Amino acid sequence: MSDTPEINGLAKQRQTFLKTGFSRRSVIRVTGAAGTLALIGGTAVSSASAAPASSSRRFHSLSQASEEQVIYGRTLSQGDPVSFDWNANLYANAEPEMISCLLAFDENLNVVPDWAESWDVNADASVYTFHIRKDNKGWTDGTPVTAGDFVWSWPRALNPATGNQYSDYLADIKYASEFNTQTAVEDANDPLAGKVPTEADLGLKAIDDWTLEVTLAGPRANFLQKVAYYAAAPSPKWEVEKYGGGDPTSSKWALGDDGPIVGNGPFKVDLWEHNQKVELSKNENYWDTENITLSKIIDPIYQPKNELLLFEEGSGDQQLDLAALDAAGYKKYSEDATLAAMVNPYVYPGIWMLLPQVTIAPFDNLQVRQALSHSIDRDRISTITNGLTTPAWCMVPAGVFGFLDDPALPEIQKFDRDAAMAALVGTEYEGGKNWPEVTMYMLPMRSSTTLTSWLLTSSTKSNRRSDLTSRLSQFHKRTSFKNCAS
Repeated sequence: MSDTPEINGLAKQRQTFLKTGFSRRSVIRVTGAAGTLALIGGTAVSSASAAPASSSRRFHSLSQASEEQVIYGRTLSQGDPVSFDWNANLYANAEPEMISCLLAFDENLNVVPDWAESWDVNADASVYTFHIRKDNKGWTDGTPVTAGDFVWSWPRALNPATGNQYSDYLADIKYASEFNTQTAVEDANDPLAGKVPTEADLGLKAIDDWTLEVTLAGPRANFLQKVAYYAAAPSPKWEVEKYGGGDPTSSKWALGDDGPIVGNGPFKVDLWEHNQKVELSKNENYWDTENITLSKIIDPIYQPKNELLLFEEGSGDQQLDLAALDAAGYKKYSEDATLAAMVNPYVYPGIWMLLPQVTIAPFDNLQVRQALSHSIDRDRISTITNGLTTPAWCMVPAGVFGFLDDPALPEIQKFDRDAAMAALVGTEYEGGKNWPEVTMYMLPMRSSTTLTSWLLTSSTKSNRRSDLTSRLSQFHKRTSFKNCAS
């Protein structure tokens, strides 16, 4: 749409915020379709932010009357953190400002320097060399961030004993996949043929404290993007071993029970009151600390259903300077002239989708999956979310590298009851018969319930939908991160 902000709107707002600042509580964050509204086959097109940051970080500048600049953030909207061990658990529900990676992303989703000030890539993109900022004291306890931190931390993330749900994220590293799965190398010509690689075999080498060489299993053009993500953050070896009794997989160091939580990000954890709040202050050892004007982050720990209330009526440490709106909240704020001034839309680069389990009937049949796609009214989803979404026709959202702007894609996936029923011809489900009970596993988000309720009720009330659609909609809500169908 012509009035839709471009994909990098949020990051550009954050850059402006970093340079100029603005009054607290002047903007409400609207992540309705993206962060808090689970859509079926929808791409988020509208959101907004009061979250300032530089090109690669989030909360970095805030203009206030007082000298101390504080923001009450919405990071911990899913309850108490599990730990602050990002290296072992990407889903720890922790504050990411306490850690940093080799690289980060700018407002155009390009990789930019973080702890690595530069890097080299060989001709076929199979060897990456990162040059870390020399003589730094980047960890919050004054210990320097070195190449050795990554040589130690990445195998820890890959080690199945760590229990990391994202343990295969760095599987592009040479021998990392075999090490992660504890399987023998299959290539008969490989020096390790028939053997299970150890940590020492991985393609990681600290040439010196400030130079990290990473050899991959083969050419990988996207490795820079991977090391810019939180899943590639390091952990402090000395802290892990100190509080874990020598166990490299332990996360006791990141629980805050025995000592300060050490990180290498722009902010450090000062206080963690379980189920109440987390407080962070600026890490003076961070390489870019001079350009960070925000001095403190207070993250109240709360449940999503209370978010708007904490924004509108919160006090003390239980308040928010930014909030998320679902479709109803977005309607409320956008239709009120005063409230509308607080809404600042941006395009969220993400997709919500149905993910059928293709190894289990009925979705092991391509024709059934085609029928399912024709049974989803994506335009209707956009309508019930008050325009917070736009139909998604491929796995990559508009504005992100890899998006396929092919007019044939909407046509082969369009909502069409006749096409849905025709796709079932010749299968045991022809005519909508023999359809089994299907279970949908969903993320624990308040908007998931809203969309599921619509899916269940509208299919039985709308004459436009086929028998297939009615049967497909007999989902039972479940909360799970491990499975997508039964």
